[in-house]
Amino acid sequence: MDLVGFTSRTSAQTRQESAEWLDEFYRLLKPLALGLHGRVVKTIGDALLVVFESPTDALLFGMAAQDAVFEHNRFCPETRRMEIRVAANVGEVRLHQGDVFGEAVNITARIEEITPAGEVWFSEAVYLAMNKSEVPAEKLGQRQLKGLSEPITLYRVPQGTSYRLQVAAKAEESLRDYPYGGAALHRAEGRRLPPGVQSILWWLEQSSAQLVGTISALLRGRARLRLLIVAAVGLLALGVIFWIWPRDSFHQIRLELENGNAKKALALLQMHPQGELPEGLALAARARLRLPQPEPEQSWTLLQEALAKEPGLLSDRRVRQDLVLCLDSESARPVMEWLLQGRAGRVMDELYAAARDRRYFLRWNSIRLLEKLGKTDIDYVQAYIYDLDYAGSCSTRKRAAQKLGELKDRRALDALRRAKERSFLENLCMGNTLEQALQALEEK
Repeated sequence: MDLVGFTSRTSAQTRQESAEWLDEFYRLLKPLALGLHGRVVKTIGDALLVVFESPTDALLFGMAAQDAVFEHNRFCPETRRMEIRVAANVGEVRLHQGDVFGEAVNITARIEEITPAGEVWFSEAVYLAMNKSEVPAEKLGQRQLKGLSEPITLYRVPQGTSYRLQVAAKAEESLRDYPYGGAALHRAEGRRLPPGVQSILWWLEQSSAQLVGTISALLRGRARLRLLIVAAVGLLALGVIFWIWPRDSFHQIRLELENGNAKKALALLQMHPQGELPEGLALAARARLRLPQPEPEQSWTLLQEALAKEPGLLSDRRVRQDLVLCLDSESARPVMEWLLQGRAGRVMDELYAAARDRRYFLRWNSIRLLEKLGKTDIDYVQAYIYDLDYAGSCSTRKRAAQKLGELKDRRALDALRRAKERSFLENLCMGNTLEQALQALEEK
């Protein structure tokens, strides 16, 4: 997997901007690999090499990665958007000091070179070994790859949502518009470990690989072989213990939240022996935000306590979304002030998304926060269109019509025409504001 257009993009960036962009790329995708039982072998500039025990998991990771990038791009400025391509292959590899080598790796790189942006391509070997009831496949035909004497048959994962795996994402209606249906992303994030555990695992993985490589380089012959065998068996045993050890005591609560049962989730949390842990507090905040009558102020109090105990929770996309949802209140100043203390950069994507939300306080509090951060790429036209369409106050709708007339963006024409069709009482305060705004746009 690699970033498309990395070289051309970085040529116009400072070194710090390039480093931050790459860090964002890795931070977005590495947890998904771990959530699907993958191991990030190495990063090569703008590329990730990830190995999986299952070819199906490898393709699910590719789909999840493309959907995660799609989600990222929807809510971030143009300069921070990214495109990726994913290639997969199956074959024997040679392990050496934590790295993998072999023809299978070389073929994967060759497939990646011809994979278009936004696509997931894979070899016939993957197709023959994968679980076809989980991942769709479309045959592309034979391709002659650089450095190979014979052409190989390639396949792709077609984009779209009409597939069996989509059933796994029933609770996430918002994912249905994603290029690969969102189900693989939903699955990867559902299995993802707490941020602190992820960091420890990545550190152990890198440290153990370096340790084995260093010691093996000092030894020769049978002693070296015995050491490597012992190290491999030890790491395998730790991995087995880790995966079978019960580690998510909040599973049932998450399930209730995904199924829309916020009240039941709260009841379970009240009886949970670990409900006061940071993760339990964050889940309580999520549940309160999803009640029929959401409670953003109480949710903010819970999230603030959780993040004070475990700052790493902010690396979880859902926690960031919940934090921004706490802005959906007339008294959201404490949340804004907390974010402005050097933390807003972590939730920038979520703020841009909220700035295009239909909920009035969430939208305008997010916009005000972005303004305080000096952002100039805010879509005010869409914000005022939502005011015109959904605000209950006639004075708010009147102000929106005035602003749309001043902005002179033709996207507002349909909204202004809809507003004119409202009843006399609904438009009692409007005067000739709607006519003036329409005239300004139609004359443009």
